[in-house]
Amino acid sequence: GVISIFSNIVVLGIFVKYKELRTATNAIIINLAFTDIGVSGIGYPIAFDSVHKFVVVTLKDFSERFFCLFVLFQIYAAINIFFGMASIGLLTVVAVDRYLTICRPDIGRRMTTRSYATLILAAWINAVFWASMPTVGWASYSPDPTGATCTVNWRKND
Repeated sequence: GVISIFSNIVVLGIFVKYKELRTATNAIIINLAFTDIGVSGIGYPIAFDSVHKFVVVTLKDFSERFFCLFVLFQIYAAINIFFGMASIGLLTVVAVDRYLTICRPDIGRRMTTRSYATLILAAWINAVFWASMPTVGWASYSPDPTGATCTVNWRKND
């Protein structure tokens, strides 16, 4: 996690230092660096099995803390899913960009900064949508099957 955060900060620093690198296609890479920092900074530190077991024991032993810890795990799961979905969406944008540039250069040449901004924004909006659905009642967040962290309750059939 520490190496990932440091490496992505270096990537962002390079884009800040060298203005010629700030192109529309490289905006995708900049956004991917932010998602990686989000996953590394939020997802990795909390995903330790020992921390989860401590919290589960704490939840069982101290019922007055249940709601507070439950809310914290819901927030953790939503943020982790958000950054993960944003990363997947941005990688999809990279794939579309490479396809259009290599296989369909007639279309790829017509891609503008606005086109890339729209695709990047769509990836972030998609991530917000899917991360927020369990918080509004479509499925739920719960401990994952391994019990190591909280994620979408994939076992819920309703």
